[in-house]
Amino acid sequence: MSKVVFFGQSIIILKALHSAFEILSVYTENDRVTPELTEYCKKYGLLLKPIISIEEISTENAIVGISFGFGLIFKKTFLTNCCPILNIHPGSLKTNRGRHPLHWDIFLDAMSCFVSVHRIGPGIDEGELIDEFTFKRDQTSTLLELEGQVENISSQYIVSAVHNFLESQTKFPKILGGTYRKKFDPSLFQDLKSLTSEQISALFLIQKKYGGLKIGTKVYSEVRLVEPGFLRETADWETIESLDGKKMILKLLKEENGRK
Repeated sequence: MSKVVFFGQSIIILKALHSAFEILSVYTENDRVTPELTEYCKKYGLLLKPIISIEEISTENAIVGISFGFGLIFKKTFLTNCCPILNIHPGSLKTNRGRHPLHWDIFLDAMSCFVSVHRIGPGIDEGELIDEFTFKRDQTSTLLELEGQVENISSQYIVSAVHNFLESQTKFPKILGGTYRKKFDPSLFQDLKSLTSEQISALFLIQKKYGGLKIGTKVYSEVRLVEPGFLRETADWETIESLDGKKMILKLLKEENGRK
């Protein structure tokens, strides 16, 4: 049985890998260790190593490493002295590289989302493309729901992708360049009147994971289009007009000073 190292905290993907490979160690960021991950590793005798820097990692005796949602960057000097590392990226390497691909999929109203398995190279989300999967995006799905879909799809296909990498006799295509999207920062979208109704709705789908959309000192939990005959439920709803001329109401969750 091939020996691998896992980087991340996803129980679903760890279980999939554990069913097919010998897990030498599980590396996760020190502040992202979960009780579920600790319990699973303890139950099956897996070596769990919370770390704060790449220098603490050893891939000795491992034939390959697999990374999913791992926040530390594998530096070039590290990559030249370790086993190959495959990363699961929740986006297309050609059109959606960077830290927050699913955020941008929602904001840009992408019809489909991608899951890419690639060998990590010196560039961000660059390297040999081992496998790629796509799924249709439900336009009402929140960021958290899309992340769950990506995790489930990755768990279904990662084992075959690793075997493909280890057993293939042909070279995999190198994906260089492509569209790199910067970190998604909701604070750049404070003027909702400059956004379309679709973009405003997208912001709420993204920010629901983080407790709501913050505009100035206020945090809003919900947005609705104002349609004929619609009656505002409470005084907590505020009205705005979007760039495309549609009236929308935002539900106030709280203000920074604690008032609702």
